[in-house]
Amino acid sequence: MDWRYAKTRVAFPSSRACPPKARGPTRHGDGRRGTVFGQRYPAEHRHRGEPALLLWLGHDAPEPLGPRPDGQAPEAGEDSAAAKAILGLSLKEALRQPTFYILLLGWCALAMLATALHFYQVTLLTARGLGAEFAAGLFTLSAVTMVAAMPLVGRMLDKIRTRFVFAGGLFIQAVALVLITTATNEATAAIYAVVFGLNNAFNMTMFGYLWPRYFGRRHLGSIQGTGQMMGVVAASLGPIPVGLALDYFGTATPTLRLLALYPLAAGIVALLFLRTPRGVEGVAHLE
Repeated sequence: MDWRYAKTRVAFPSSRACPPKARGPTRHGDGRRGTVFGQRYPAEHRHRGEPALLLWLGHDAPEPLGPRPDGQAPEAGEDSAAAKAILGLSLKEALRQPTFYILLLGWCALAMLATALHFYQVTLLTARGLGAEFAAGLFTLSAVTMVAAMPLVGRMLDKIRTRFVFAGGLFIQAVALVLITTATNEATAAIYAVVFGLNNAFNMTMFGYLWPRYFGRRHLGSIQGTGQMMGVVAASLGPIPVGLALDYFGTATPTLRLLALYPLAAGIVALLFLRTPRGVEGVAHLE
């Protein structure tokens, strides 16, 4: 079901395909000129609406896709497996599992460093001689790549061992961090943007999948809420080392390449040690 879940999530990321062009500063309410996060954007920018194709991609109920809402009794003739009780570990039990901290290590890397790249992409690329409008326009290429790749990542989560997919997302992020430091022209910058779009596809698809996959759904709210809280903290810290490097050294290239070691190491740890805790059933084919 993960590829279908990924398909229904393309509406939000597709809005990233229409970023404001960096052709001028913003204007405040009193007409003063300003900037947004240190980067120049136009005063007026409006989305023209999502493509009509998204109407076909969306679903407003789980029944057409097969599953039934939690707690709802199956209809006569349905597979008895649908009536199984919802199982899973409690938050207290999850916190005693190494799996929780391996996932957290990787998830914080994804949140932290993707935020840093979103935050400083225009600054980093303009410092390497590319135009600000072109650098901002690369968000469109990344968004299109992300939307196209999300159902494919979902298929991978259905078919391939989960730790391989998780590690793959982390390795792709490490590559994106290195590529932005090597972009010297529009072609190499476009390659970076495609890889960054793949990075975002893995992030968006795995966000709602990893916690129930490894800890079940019975106490999913408290487990995912705790993990996501840590991810938000990591995301808020992500731009800081890059900003400090730009302020004090005038370049973030060494910093970004050092930061690339974090998702690389987290991916290796996931490959070697990420396993489903005892008590979570039905996922042996993904182990």
